[in-house]
Amino acid sequence: MEFRELDYARWAQEYLQQAAVLEAALKPVRAARKKPHLSIEESRKLLRRERMLYEMYLECRATGQLLKRRGEHADKTAFH
Repeated sequence: MEFRELDYARWAQEYLQQAAVLEAALKPVRAARKKPHLSIEESRKLLRRERMLYEMYLECRATGQLLKRRGEHADKTAFH
C-alpha cells in the first residue's frame, strides 16, 4: 500500500509541475495577443494557441489535484 501512496504523490507533483510550465507558457501568448496591429490571421493563431495551452493547463491542474486528494485519502485509509 505504501508504494501506491508514493506513486499518487509523485504523479500529482509531476502533473502540477507541468501545469505551472503551461501557465508560464500562456503569459507570452496572452501578451502577444494584446499587441496592436495584429492581422486577423495572427490574432486567430494566437487565440488557438492560447486556448490549447489553457485547456492543457486546466487538465494537468485538475489531474494533479485529483491525484493529490487520492494520495491523501489513501494515507487516511491505509492499514498501519
